[in-house]
Amino acid sequence: MTIELRTMSADDWSVWRSVRLAALTDSPGAFGSRFRDWADAPEDRWRERLSIPGAIDLLAYDANGNAPVGIATGTPGGGRGSRAELISMWVDPAVRGRGVATVLITAIARWAADTGAATLILSVMPDNFAARRTYERNGFTVSNEPGDLLPGGRRELVMLRDLSPSASAATGSDWQQLAAGPQDGTAPDMRYRSSDQSHQALGGDWQTEPWRTA
Repeated sequence: MTIELRTMSADDWSVWRSVRLAALTDSPGAFGSRFRDWADAPEDRWRERLSIPGAIDLLAYDANGNAPVGIATGTPGGGRGSRAELISMWVDPAVRGRGVATVLITAIARWAADTGAATLILSVMPDNFAARRTYERNGFTVSNEPGDLLPGGRRELVMLRDLSPSASAATGSDWQQLAAGPQDGTAPDMRYRSSDQSHQALGGDWQTEPWRTA
C-alpha cells in the first residue's frame, strides 16, 4: 500500500465532504457531529470547515487503490508552548490495522511541533477502545482533565502527546515508530510519500522519497 498525504483547502470541499460523510456513517458514535448535521450542508459550510485559521486538513490517499482512505485535522494552539488539537480523525475500515492511522497522527504531530506547540491533545469516546489503543501506541496518554459531558453523565476522555524534543528522544523518532509497523501482527508493504504541497505544509525537513515499512 502506498499512502500519499494531501493537504486539503476550501477548494477541495467536495472530496473532503465524501470522506467525512463516510466517517460519520461508519462511526456515528465517535464524533461530536452527526451525519444528519452535515448530509445536506451547502458548499459554503464545507468551505468554512476547511478554512479554520492556521489549521491543517490531511487526506490519506491510497495511490495503489486510487482512493482516499482516511482524514485528520490539526488545529493550532496559541503559539509556542501551547496545545494543538487533533480532530476529525478517521480511517476507512478496509485498511485499518495497516498503519494509516499512524501516518496521519505522525504528520499532525510533526506539523504541531513545527508550529511551536508543546502538546498535542485529542478527545475520544470512553468506550472507543480500539481508537484509544491506537492513540496510546502513538504516544498519547489519558489525562486527568475532564472531557466534554456526554449523555448519561459520561465524559469524553482527554488524551495528550508530549511534543518536546526530550519526549521524542525517549520514544524514538516518528519515522522509527512507523518503521516498527502496526502492532496487530500484520506486515504490510507500505511506503510513505508526501506531495509537494503536503511537504511544504508539513515543514521542509520532511522526507519526500518513497518510504517503506517491513
